[in-house]
Amino acid sequence: MTRKSDPLSDDDRVATVITRYDHGAITLGTAARLAGVDRWTMRERLREHGVDLRLGLADDADAQREIQAASGLTFDDVDSRTPDSE
Repeated sequence: MTRKSDPLSDDDRVATVITRYDHGAITLGTAARLAGVDRWTMRERLREHGVDLRLGLADDADAQREIQAASGLTFDDVDSRTPDSE
């Protein structure tokens, strides 16, 4: 079923997402979000289309973005605490 505000069908949208991922324009997480599926399902769809997965950090700038994103995370569960935080 296609939403009225969305001119692409679901198949067209997923094909566009796969192409954008394959060309390096978006990440796996973004691809999954745009396709409306979880990351594991998106990985399977990419594999089905013969697209190589880009896992891990691409470069130093990518690493810095990950560090910045992770530095703002907080966890409430005991298992997530480091020995230094106790």
